Amino acid sequence: MNDADRERLRRLLASFDDDALTALANKGLVRRAHKDLDSGGVSHEEEEAAVSVHGDGWSVRMPPGGPAEATDDSRANGVTRHVLAATIHLRRHWLGQEEPAPGTAGTDVHQAPHDETAVAKRLRERLLAIPPERIERWAGRHALREAAAIVAAGGWTVAEAGSLKVRFEEQDVDTVLIEAPVRGGASALLGSILTTAPQTLKRKWAAAMVAAVWSDAGKQWAAGDTTPKRRRADAADARAVLASATRAIETLLEIGLAHPSGASVERLFTLSVSARANQLPRLARLMRAAADQLSLIHLRDAQGDPAELLTLLAHAHALAEAIGRAGDSAPAWLVGQARSEYSHTGDLELVGVGAYPWRTASGYEGVTVLFWDRRRERFFSGSDSRLADGPGRFSPAQAYRGEPVWRGGASPGEMSRSVFVLRGARWNDAGRLSSSSASRVEGVAPAAPDEIDYGAAGFERWEDLRRYARGAYPLGLRVVEPTRLLAVARPTEWGPRYFDETRQQFVWELVDSDGASLKLSCVWSEASADLIEFLEAVKPHREKLAAVVLRIVIDDDLLRFEPVSLLATEGHRVLNPAFDRKLIQSLQSKLLDRLREKFGRGRVSTVLEADGDELSFGGGAIDATPAIQRAFADVDRHLIHIAESGARAAALAREDELQRVTAALRRLGLDEMSDSVAALGDRPVSAAAVLYCEYLRNLHVSATRTLMV
Repeated sequence: MNDADRERLRRLLASFDDDALTALANKGLVRRAHKDLDSGGVSHEEEEAAVSVHGDGWSVRMPPGGPAEATDDSRANGVTRHVLAATIHLRRHWLGQEEPAPGTAGTDVHQAPHDETAVAKRLRERLLAIPPERIERWAGRHALREAAAIVAAGGWTVAEAGSLKVRFEEQDVDTVLIEAPVRGGASALLGSILTTAPQTLKRKWAAAMVAAVWSDAGKQWAAGDTTPKRRRADAADARAVLASATRAIETLLEIGLAHPSGASVERLFTLSVSARANQLPRLARLMRAAADQLSLIHLRDAQGDPAELLTLLAHAHALAEAIGRAGDSAPAWLVGQARSEYSHTGDLELVGVGAYPWRTASGYEGVTVLFWDRRRERFFSGSDSRLADGPGRFSPAQAYRGEPVWRGGASPGEMSRSVFVLRGARWNDAGRLSSSSASRVEGVAPAAPDEIDYGAAGFERWEDLRRYARGAYPLGLRVVEPTRLLAVARPTEWGPRYFDETRQQFVWELVDSDGASLKLSCVWSEASADLIEFLEAVKPHREKLAAVVLRIVIDDDLLRFEPVSLLATEGHRVLNPAFDRKLIQSLQSKLLDRLREKFGRGRVSTVLEADGDELSFGGGAIDATPAIQRAFADVDRHLIHIAESGARAAALAREDELQRVTAALRRLGLDEMSDSVAALGDRPVSAAAVLYCEYLRNLHVSATRTLMV
């Protein structure tokens, strides 16, 4: 290729992160493409007019026009998973250089020989030049009105790095403009916008991207019906959304989850957007999660899970029913709050108590710093995050030692062990602090968090901690603030450390004044290697450890306690295991090498998840008595059978089988659960009864777990 074509291809590849590829194809194909690359054996060669990529049984020709114009040797139409795999491969191995040798300067793997800011600026200017009436003719008045409402509601960000990207956080939708077409005018430009939303909704989200760019530039739309204005959700509209969500979920259960249609996916997605627009953020998140799971099943993706989808639908159905019955008096915790909505302001006197990295399943990674407010006696958190595979390099470790979050402050790492006053602070109900430029830091000084009284969140007896954990566990529709899942434990003795082969967890036992043992645990993954290495190497007496800040983690097993930071009486008063390995004396250890040898390098890509995931209901297997296990397993089996087949067509369970299950539940004292299972024997089977039974099953499984902490 000539220099001009090579530069164009490099720029396009630098802009095609996983979100852009998802917009070009779909999430399932992107995941399959990553799996194809994991098997290895992929190579590339530059030719006169393209770059050829060869894999095991496939080849792709990548022209200067990038993935949208690439072709493979299959008969499939459009952007195939092999084209996606070739794009990812070239981003990793052709776009930049390999890792530089020590002492030499290297090229960023996402760096291309052009001015990325200038390219994004030109794209922005092209969008700003399109008049609103022209967008209305292209998208339609109704779509433009919906787009304007989405932008007016906030919760979106504009990013410029080789491409122009707008992310709508609450709806979990990304829109990307990578390259402006040479011909075609405004229609062609709008048509070249990529979006992760279903293709049937592309015009609305493309219009939303343009509206966001206009708003970000401080420009006002022309007066009229399309002027974006923030409005309070009309009560009648909210009731209509709740009724529509209930009907859609029940209809889906009547038809069955095994073979969903594309229209069903779009219906759930549209309802998630409608719920967000009508200020029903909790329902919006649940409907979006259900739409994503249904899409995986529709695409026959191996990660599609009807059981998980049934749980999501049952929870969304119960939530919609509860909000509808409460009417105008529905409490704020039930309706929820947008994550980007910071409704509280004031000055905060904060003490840094730790920091930890995280990565979400959607591909975002970051670092969260924890603070304690002595006056309010509660935790706060502040985070910095980026798309993991986005343009430019970002890593939690770099962010930990990087730029200040607020004016007048220091790096997140320094703030995690400092005491200071945050003037003009803004925070939401979940305790998340805004990184607004209007906030500023004053009076920074070294903290002594080991000397603080943490009130209801501080524990010296593990029985009290376990009681606190049981109270923090979210049952049913109840939502717990993520910061309520934090606690400080002060052990009398730092006990043994070992690796639990069965659960694949590093375990550290702590002993309290009563001689009781508390197990801190950290799930092994390559990403958690630094954290485990620190915990295995640290010497409590040498580092003068006095306490540990921990998170109460809810996963597919029982509740467990995960260490976030260690508090000491001398030296570095806050030690963050995920980042501070160099702050403690080195200890020769073979543990990490043994773990890597046993479980492989990089098999698990996640470390700590971002806090506040209310979509985890803990409905999996439990450690309980055999009778309870058998009863819940039987109920689960019946529910999955009905849900996959559809309530209309599902073969009824044998009457004697249902009687056996209901009798077993009644003997266990689970009368309401027993009645709900008995209702599955009605003719015809009610979809609402199936959803209620699944909700009750999850509720009972969660309650059983709390009793076993």
